[in-house]
Order: sequence, then C-alpha cells, then structure tokens
Amino acid sequence: MNPRSGRTIPLYFKVSPEEKEIIDKKMELLGTHNQRAYLRKMAVDGYVVRVDMTDVKELAALLRTCYLILRDREMAEDAVQETFLKAYRGLPKFRGDCSEKTWLICIAVNICKTMMRRPWFKITRQSVSWETLPLPAPNADEEAIELTQEIMKLPPKQREVILLYYYHGLTGKEIAKALGISGAAVSKRLKQAKNQLHFALKGGEMGEK
Repeated sequence: MNPRSGRTIPLYFKVSPEEKEIIDKKMELLGTHNQRAYLRKMAVDGYVVRVDMTDVKELAALLRTCYLILRDREMAEDAVQETFLKAYRGLPKFRGDCSEKTWLICIAVNICKTMMRRPWFKITRQSVSWETLPLPAPNADEEAIELTQEIMKLPPKQREVILLYYYHGLTGKEIAKALGISGAAVSKRLKQAKNQLHFALKGGEMGEK
C-alpha cells in the first residue's frame, strides 16, 4: 500500500462463492480487472462509471432505437433509464447465454413494447423527424435521411426487426431471442420490411398495419 495515496486504512471482508461470481460478472460488464479499485469505488460512491466511447455510442444507439420504436423522445429516455435500472437489478440472474449487448437490447425492446400497450400511448405518440433523433447523424446525405423516414412508416413489427438488424447489427438468432419470436418469423419480417422499403424508395407509399 502506498502511503502517499492517503489510503492507509486496510479493510477486509469475506464473500461467498456466489457473491464472488456476481462481483466478477459486474466487473466484466464494466471492463475492469482492478478488483481493489472497483470495490473501493463501489463502497465510497456506490457506483462505477466506465469511460469508454464505445459505450457512449452504444448508449446513443440504444436511445435512438427506443426513440424510433416509441416515436417520442421523452418516452425513449424513460425507456433507456428503465432498461439500465432493470439490467442492474437483473445482473445477478444474467446467465451469459448471449452477449451483454443483446441482453440489454432485449430488455429495452420489451420495455418499449410494454409502454406501447399503455392506454395513453396512442394519445401521446408524436411523429419522428430526422432533426430530432437522439443520435447525431454527421454528414448524413439525403438517401440516409429518406431511408430513416421510410423506416418510421413501417408497421411496428417490421420496424423493430429492421432497427435491430441494421442499427445494432444483431443476427437473426439474436433478434429472435430479443423479440421472443422464431427465426422464421424474423426472416419473414425482414423480407417484408425490405420489400416495403424498396417499394417506398422507388416512389410508392407505405401504411402501418
């Protein structure tokens, strides 16, 4: 222990094998291997912040997806907050049978679906414009803007599959797990969405079903 750091009081405690496993999983999720620093930070501040621009991009992408599903910025922000809260509480039960990214997206999509089933959803739902998307789109060309606008016109089931496939790069299997549907259903919705987008971008019109 370096006395120059001002940390001269040692603290010791014991944990069970199950608790140690939980600590290891949380450290892995945060991308840290310094157990002493992690435990000290949690004991003093109650939280650990991982400073990584990759995470910032993932957070922005998650917010963008919630926004494109719900079509309401405030509701999307609430959904993201609820997602991380639910993920934090459910971390001890995370079995690792998928990536943390897929697991988090699965939680977010289900929260959005729950919000969409609430009676006041149709009343408060707003239209989405490119300018108000949470994730900045630097150097976005007209084609990218037009594509995003057409994605917003897709039926909800097709829209969420397209968002997970293109915006988050999930595989068909991962999408099926996130949405709780079969792989065949994912393939069908992707095909329908692509056909509708192709039709719309060629001058046709789409309507929600």
